[in-house]
Amino acid sequence: LVKQARSILGLKKPGIVLFDKGYWRMDEFRKLVNTQHESMVTPAKRYKDVKKAIAGIKKHQWHRIGVNQRCAKTSVHFGEHNITFRLMAWKKLGRRALKDKDGNRLRDAEGKVMSEPVIIIHSYLTNLSELELEADQLLGMYGQRWGIEDCFEELQNQYYLAKPPGTSLKILNRHIILTFLL
Repeated sequence: LVKQARSILGLKKPGIVLFDKGYWRMDEFRKLVNTQHESMVTPAKRYKDVKKAIAGIKKHQWHRIGVNQRCAKTSVHFGEHNITFRLMAWKKLGRRALKDKDGNRLRDAEGKVMSEPVIIIHSYLTNLSELELEADQLLGMYGQRWGIEDCFEELQNQYYLAKPPGTSLKILNRHIILTFLL
């Protein structure tokens, strides 16, 4: 995808590549970083290496960045892929719905969903140094990505572009143009 983006946009290096939380291929990340020398950020899936790194963050390493929000940084080495990334973790106070033994949400007498306070931790991996990208900048930049998700949802639901008629770039371009013309 990065190679296609370079050719379509006519760029040698697109900048910082942001990945979706659903994408996780450490071997591809290694190629992107080591061979193609790209800068990348991805949400860290909760595999054992990431969980261990987050658990290893000491209480004094969490820095306040807002009301009930803290941020910490460390690194994670993925031995089987021989690559190390900087890990930035962000925790905040949130709420989780209470459920019964069957997994149904519990409701109070007024019908509102009952919930309890919980700590939510989001984590991100990057090959950028602290000088290139600070934790709060990463959070802001990744937060801007949400507009893309809204755009995809609109294209799929409002313009019925969820299942295009082919996979070639030429067919996709024509399909999108005709859809918008209609």
